[in-house]
Amino acid sequence: MKWLFQIPVLFLLFQGAAYSSVTGLDDNWSEGLAFEIGASTGEVKDKRSGEWSELIKDPDNLISEDFSIPEGLKERVFFWFKIYSSYPSTTYVVHDKDDLSLVYKVVDQRNDNISPSRSREMVKSIVKRAFKAKNLKDFSPKNNEEKNIYFKVKSKVKDKRVSDVLSRIRTQTGQRDFIVSGIKASSRYLPIIEDIFREQGLPWELTRIPFVESSFNIRADSRVGARGIWQIMGVTGKKFIGVDKNYDERFSPFKASIVAAKLLKENYDILGAWPLAITAYNHGPGGLRTASKKLGTKDISKIVDKYEGKSFGFASKNFYSEFLAALYVTVYSERIFGKIDKEPLMNFFYVELESDLHINELSKVTMLSVSDIAKYNPELGNKIIKGEVPIRKRSSIKLPPRASYRLEEYFERLTDTQELRRELGQTR
Repeated sequence: MKWLFQIPVLFLLFQGAAYSSVTGLDDNWSEGLAFEIGASTGEVKDKRSGEWSELIKDPDNLISEDFSIPEGLKERVFFWFKIYSSYPSTTYVVHDKDDLSLVYKVVDQRNDNISPSRSREMVKSIVKRAFKAKNLKDFSPKNNEEKNIYFKVKSKVKDKRVSDVLSRIRTQTGQRDFIVSGIKASSRYLPIIEDIFREQGLPWELTRIPFVESSFNIRADSRVGARGIWQIMGVTGKKFIGVDKNYDERFSPFKASIVAAKLLKENYDILGAWPLAITAYNHGPGGLRTASKKLGTKDISKIVDKYEGKSFGFASKNFYSEFLAALYVTVYSERIFGKIDKEPLMNFFYVELESDLHINELSKVTMLSVSDIAKYNPELGNKIIKGEVPIRKRSSIKLPPRASYRLEEYFERLTDTQELRRELGQTR
């Protein structure tokens, strides 16, 4: 039995009940959504805002106190909570990137097909006029939407430099449908990943980080080269698992989770606090250690508010808030989304190959289709799937129980044949 970071690669048999699939965004996309956009004002009415406010207090005590929401991050967490729970990917929010409670407008692209960049420029133009105006009459709003933006400027940022306020206007696409899809897909893997983290003495809550990184998209592949549900970079992955152009274990949700667990544990050992360790998963432990020392605190709220490191930008400042929002949304998903038809838990064994094996031969031996083998083993690259190169000896692959037994019997027969040839002096 082979071990990785004290976790056996040959897992026990895992089984789950069968579920039907959940649909994505369809013609009834607006049903159950928690907001309405005023037709003439662009103002958002949060139909379930009060309920959301209660859920982030963890009313059922399902989440460890280590991950309660800090007072200084409540506005940020609530913003991301609504992005994940209320707004689908057909909408985007125009907001201030430093004060996430300042939302200028929400655009529903199914009814208003205007690009985020165009909408952002339009809001900037209105904000400029609002700064110049002495009063509402001087501003002379063209519609209720402009009037709403005027009052937000005057109440929230009137004492700021206009150039600073304009530079802080950004757009954020809704994530509701991605989170729902992630919850559906994660049910195949999450109980096993939670066990991996518990065996390492880590909080199960950390297993919700992939909802922030990839929405649990197994094939996630970023422009900067990060891959898999944990978005692990190639340089990092190569230290612990197999990473090459034909076989990339960063795409394996379980092998990548072992790496992520190790990285998060190291971050915690260095920084001594989970908010910093989790933020370091995005920003790096060195940067967080510098921020903590410079400000003389381990309070993530103060670091987010005060630290001005060059690379400590919007993504790093919001990573912990996004994590908390994803954690609370997924834990209370049934209250938010209703029942989601989830995929069954994976039922498999790991088998280590005793020799190189082309996928067509593996398919023949295991009586599985190539597509089924690929579904169980997303780490297999295109050339392996096409049969151009073999799966290398000592690679660990996942197979359903009966298929794994067939492969083990195949290797036993192969070993017996080789030993017989040696005995008969026929070994080549």
